[in-house]
Amino acid sequence: MVDSTVKSAGVLAVLGVMAASYLSGNPDKAKELMALADSWMGRAPTLAAGPKPEPLFPTAPPPQRRIAMAPQAAPGDEDPAPQGVAPKAAAPKPASYSQSTGFGDIVLLADSGGQFHSDVTLDGVAFPMIVDTGATYVSISYDDAVRAYHVPLPAEFKYTAHTANGDTKVAMVILKEVRMQTLTVRDVPALVSSPGVQTPPLLGMSFLKKLKMTAEGGRLVLHQ
Repeated sequence: MVDSTVKSAGVLAVLGVMAASYLSGNPDKAKELMALADSWMGRAPTLAAGPKPEPLFPTAPPPQRRIAMAPQAAPGDEDPAPQGVAPKAAAPKPASYSQSTGFGDIVLLADSGGQFHSDVTLDGVAFPMIVDTGATYVSISYDDAVRAYHVPLPAEFKYTAHTANGDTKVAMVILKEVRMQTLTVRDVPALVSSPGVQTPPLLGMSFLKKLKMTAEGGRLVLHQ
């Protein structure tokens, strides 16, 4: 009785392994285990060969790799460099006076009266000025000084300037930056005329002496 029970338990174990092998896609292993169970039970193998079953958990196919290809030039669009000759480099752009380097040449042409004119920026405020190589200082009116954020006190008008209209009291201020096109000079002394006295704005030597000047044939060339 005990032998029969042990044999039955062994057969059941073998059948369980056989079923797992069969379902997992290994029929050869299943047939081998079936033959073992039949030998224990004293009968011939009865498992017939059949088609291979589908696995319970089919394995997903590996993802396909995509290789990005560089766009190909259309026939006739290629422009290869000749063999043994390096590709031609792009020509450098010419220097422009509008660059913020503060250096360059400026050419001023005299008007019919022999005077030179230019737009000049005094501490960020633009003024049309006369470029006067005979004036010792940059000279502006009191109203122009106020526009450029310089307001001299009454006690500061302690200097006397000799002008075509006679002597006048002036004050001295320091302009932090004087810019004429691409030329820039900092810390420029300037004279401010008394309130109510209208004088033309002059760009004098307190600015010009810090530049190189060449005057000939009605042309004034300034270089920094």
